[in-house]
Amino acid sequence: MSEDFNIKGPNSPLQEKIANQRVYFIRKLVDRHQAQTLIEQKKGKLAKAGKNVNDVIIKSLEPGYNTYVRVRGEYRIVYLRKKHLSITTAPNVIGAKVFDEIIDLGAPEPFGKGKSKGKTLTIDFVEKVLYQDEKELAFNPDGKSIDPQEIVQMKLEDAPSDFLETHKDQISILKVSPELAIEKLRLSIMNRPTDAQRILEEVFEVPLIQIILSPVFNVVLEYKETEHRVLVDAVSGKVTKI
Repeated sequence: MSEDFNIKGPNSPLQEKIANQRVYFIRKLVDRHQAQTLIEQKKGKLAKAGKNVNDVIIKSLEPGYNTYVRVRGEYRIVYLRKKHLSITTAPNVIGAKVFDEIIDLGAPEPFGKGKSKGKTLTIDFVEKVLYQDEKELAFNPDGKSIDPQEIVQMKLEDAPSDFLETHKDQISILKVSPELAIEKLRLSIMNRPTDAQRILEEVFEVPLIQIILSPVFNVVLEYKETEHRVLVDAVSGKVTKI
């Protein structure tokens, strides 16, 4: 136990514990048929065809996925720091025992008005300190930071662990990858205290890595040999020209 308070001992190496990522779908509310109906209703406006809406062709309508990323991290460090405590003794104190150390304070100070009020006794001791921090980060398909509670409130369904690989052609490029999200998390919470003189334990842990696939339909309209790309959100039903 006393070795744990040896401030000149070796530092413990940093431990990193990174969980496996989990993949989820946001529950789809718009199927392919409904997406096509929405496009048929709006294709004239989307292609700027005016009254020639019948000349607008739905060239393709393919399923796809936009991605959200959510990570949670924890940083913990147990360390030693040296502290000094100054105590003023009574004038007639000539010695003291602090833990196992005997301190000789010399001859007593004279009493009386204008005389010394006592001697200053400085006690050196070592503190064991626990510092910890945790944080969650989340990013939308555009790579912008969002409140993680937005993802918590989503209706999620488990996705196969190999879905990202087997359907990579349907998944949009991650603007913020899980690896980048973890690095942002590391920079945010892994702040080693400046008064740490010996590190007994230091851990950076990421117990939660989520990739959330938001289903969409990628649509290509053609009007007068010009293509117009449209996105149908399969969760909200929103139709957006891109």
